[in-house]
Amino acid sequence: MITGLAPVPIHALILIECIVMVINSSKLMRHFIRNNVNCNQDCSLKTSSAENVPPCKECNMKIIDNVLVSEPSIENLEDNRKLQKTFTGWKKTNHNHVINFLNLHSDKDWHILDVGTGSHNLSEIYPDINSNQYYTLDIQNNNHLDIICDLTKSQPLKEIFDVIICKCPRTRI
Repeated sequence: MITGLAPVPIHALILIECIVMVINSSKLMRHFIRNNVNCNQDCSLKTSSAENVPPCKECNMKIIDNVLVSEPSIENLEDNRKLQKTFTGWKKTNHNHVINFLNLHSDKDWHILDVGTGSHNLSEIYPDINSNQYYTLDIQNNNHLDIICDLTKSQPLKEIFDVIICKCPRTRI
């Protein structure tokens, strides 16, 4: 059992030796995220189309440069990304397994959340992933993400994803 993560319904759970995998094309805040913020209907994040929205009085989340941010201490986004396109060891095995899984189910119209994205946006590395339905989340402050959040503290979105990719070494499970 995985502890510490907010519950999210899933269609697939893939366990790999030392990894758990549960199975930003544009700079605009994506409608799918904005419309599914885990707050009430009057949430300022849902009602505004601005690229910067101050914290909502209800959920305390905000939008900075079109990125949903649930961490109150973050005021500005950092740009320290180094995209890596080749991998070795567990990352290579992990990424290949994800791609094989998604290829087997390529007929599905799934919304995919990549938790712990870091600088490895799979939709940029593997062109077969539909970047319009692939969303990135990480705890680190980076401007290339869709969502900055610590899932052990909050669940920023409604339960909307069909597939969740969660890459972490066994020591973090």
